[in-house]
Amino acid sequence: MKKQLLLLLSFVVSGMFAPVYLYAGEKKGNAPHYGISVAVKTNLYSLTEYATVMPNLEAGLFFSDRWSISVSGLYSHFEGCYGTGRFWGVSAYTLQPRFWFYGDGLFQGPFAGVYGRIGDFDIRRRYNGDLKRSTDKTGHYWETGISAGWSFAFCQNWLLELSASCGYLHATVMPYEPNPAGEFYQTARYGKSRFDLTGISISLGYRFKVK
Repeated sequence: MKKQLLLLLSFVVSGMFAPVYLYAGEKKGNAPHYGISVAVKTNLYSLTEYATVMPNLEAGLFFSDRWSISVSGLYSHFEGCYGTGRFWGVSAYTLQPRFWFYGDGLFQGPFAGVYGRIGDFDIRRRYNGDLKRSTDKTGHYWETGISAGWSFAFCQNWLLELSASCGYLHATVMPYEPNPAGEFYQTARYGKSRFDLTGISISLGYRFKVK
């Protein structure tokens, strides 16, 4: 995770010296202006983070030159590869308002925000298909915190967004084990909380004007 965060920061720093591409919007003085716009994005990092498909989609509304709010959903419910019996089931639903520092109506460059997220999980980790060495857990969680990042525009309406979030996460965890018949039963229930780096996003999106 530390290496990934350093990679993200290097992209952001390099973006500070990269040419700025402008959206094709209305003029506000001498600068293009987008007014109220909508973006649809997907986090490419979530698609590959756990070596399984994690489909996700985000929709954002941009307004008042320096504000935006987005909602996103992620859902993964797929078996692991190579007959290992591994399984990664995760859902996440996020609400995130943001403040854009430039305030020029272009919604490019640096931003910061707060977020709230809820979801659930079902994770089975098997070792070469050996049920006796499995570590299976299910449960639900919520988290809240802050986020920051940088948005780049290219080809007019397309955008690439790099961001990271950190905050407080609380999960209700319910470990379970299989019996010889292949059925699962719960063995415990406990809460787990921590402050942590909660997410990295490398999102590709398309933004268009609505007003």
